[in-house]
Parts: sequence; structure tokens; C-alpha cells
Amino acid sequence: MWHFHLALTGLGSTGISCGIRPKVRLLDTQGVLILRPHYRSKAGIQLVHQVNQIFRWNFEPSKLTPTTLWMMLLNKPRYLQTYLNGVVELKYIEERREKTRERLNLLQSELGVLENILGDKACVYSTGSFGRLEAGSNSDLDLFIVTKTSKLTDGEVETTVNQLSQLDTILVKAGLIGAVRKLKIPDFDADGRYLACHSVEDFLSSLGGPDDDYKNTLTGRLLLFLEGRPLVGEKVHSEVIDEVIAAYFEDFADRSEEFVPAYLANDILRLWRTFCVNYEFGRKSKRTASKIKNYKLKHSRMLTCYSALIYLLAIFRSKGTVSVMDAKNMAALTPTERLEWVLNQSEFEEVHLQIEELLSPIPTS
Repeated sequence: MWHFHLALTGLGSTGISCGIRPKVRLLDTQGVLILRPHYRSKAGIQLVHQVNQIFRWNFEPSKLTPTTLWMMLLNKPRYLQTYLNGVVELKYIEERREKTRERLNLLQSELGVLENILGDKACVYSTGSFGRLEAGSNSDLDLFIVTKTSKLTDGEVETTVNQLSQLDTILVKAGLIGAVRKLKIPDFDADGRYLACHSVEDFLSSLGGPDDDYKNTLTGRLLLFLEGRPLVGEKVHSEVIDEVIAAYFEDFADRSEEFVPAYLANDILRLWRTFCVNYEFGRKSKRTASKIKNYKLKHSRMLTCYSALIYLLAIFRSKGTVSVMDAKNMAALTPTERLEWVLNQSEFEEVHLQIEELLSPIPTS
């Protein structure tokens, strides 16, 4: 039996503790994935602490670090939004979502010609602030191109090839660059370095491998359904999500009544740790941008990862299992929508205050 819970471990660090309790063994084996404390906001700490108490899966909480002032519950915030039927009303989030959708619709109208190139072979999806429906006026666009593959046989030799050719990939990139500049969206980050074409085969064959991060397939695969939004090729985008989720749920058929998505949860945590390590590396060479990078890390990127874990934990607590459809439903929600979903479930009212604090706007005075 698997046992998971979010925990505060070590010197105030946050992580997920997991254990295996075989029927024939006397002792539990447990491991803890640790996150450095300065990567967390105050409200985030409280949320993890509360989730640890509510959503733990048959596991006793880890021994906690002595509570310090900065780890305690925030003072009663004067800036919390008004309530409607017990649910916090977050107008500012809805306004940002609506504005982002309008901009995405304009972008999609400029990209219509790419449908003829991509056909049923590939898709383009956005991540980052546009994928989360949180884009501001100065937000740039983070995009991934993903192609399906085909098997070619030459005698006894079988090779895998991308359905989207190299030349068509260049045309797609040119179309994306032209549309972005026409709409006066900031140019792609790192001079377009990350505007690459991956294949579904890349996503699946690298899963869990040592080269997953190096090839950027870890980021592309997980952001696909943690905060991805299709721009071109919606049908292919849905098919790719199905294939990726299926890879994480290979053992579901044998344990459908009590399935814990440990493979997926660990990969999400791997992505979070990658974000943290990349931040530490990047801030050494880009000191002027370190503050905004730090803010993005401990807010938007933390929410991307931990909103998914919280959602999966909540589903498990309600149903005693997590299905493929549950994972697909999670993929259809933005990070903040996942937290709002928890707010709408009365059985999780113990963490409602912390979630409300996370979703509330930062005070201006």
C-alpha cells in the first residue's frame, strides 16, 4: 500500500513524504522530497501544512520544525474579497482570464493558416502566463510544437520519423514569429531558443530518463497538461495529452480501486525541483532579473506544480483512487481553477482560508 502526504520536513522545508507498507514486512520504508524554505510564500506554507493534516494517505505527519513567526498564519487580511454563498469571489482573476482569452483569440485568428500545415500531424500549445490565462500587457509567449510520429520499415530495420517535416516546422515557426510581432507581443524568450519541435515519442521515451531535462521534454510534457492551452491543432493536442497521461497510468488497470498516481506526482515534483535549480543557476548570471524570477518561482510556478498535487490528493481523499479521467479533468483546469475547485468542495473547508489567501490580490498599501 502506498502512503503519501504533503509535509513540512527538516529545517522548515516543504515536500511530499511517501511510504510503502508491504503486508509481509514489519517496518515502513519512507522517503521525503525536500524543497528549500525560501522558495515558499507564507500562504503557501500554511496551505501545505493544512493539506498535510487533511489529505494524508494513511500516514502519520512528519515531526515538524518548531514554528517561527514567518511560518505562522497570516494576520487577518483586510484585502480578502467578498463572499458569495461561502465561496470567495475573485473578480480580478476572472478579469485577467477574460482579457487573456481575448488576446489568445486574436492570436489564433492570425495563426489560421498554420492549420493547413499542421493538419492532423501536430499541434502548437501555449504555456506560461498565457497558458494559465494570467497574461499581462508585457507577458511574452511560451510555446511548444509537438508532432506525432510514424514507423517506417526498410527491410528488417524500423525507424521512427516525425510526421511534421523539418521544412514544415520552419514554416510553422516563421508563422508564429510573424503573428507575435504583428500583435506586438514581446519576442520569444532567449531569441527563440525554446521554440522547438518535440515529438510524442520524445515525451514518452524520455519519461523518467536522465536526459529528460536536458532535452526540455520534462518541461514540455508536464506543462502540456499542468498549464497548457492549444493554439493550433486542438484535436492533436487532446490526443497527445491522452498518450502522456496513459504513460503515467500504466498500472491503473490492476489497481483501479485504490490507484495512487505516484509516477505522475514524482514527475511533477521533479519539475518543481528543476525550476528551483534552474533559478539558482540563472540568478548568478542575471542578477538584475533575480527578483522577478524569484517571485515567479515561488508564486506562479509553485502554483502550477502544487495545485496539481493538491487536486490529485483531494480526488484521492474523496474517491479512494485517482482515474485517468480525473487526470484529464485536472488538465482542463488552470492552476488557480484547481484551487477554486477545492474551495467549492465543502469537505475540504479546513484549507479554504489558506487557499483564499493564496488567491487574493496582494495589498497595495
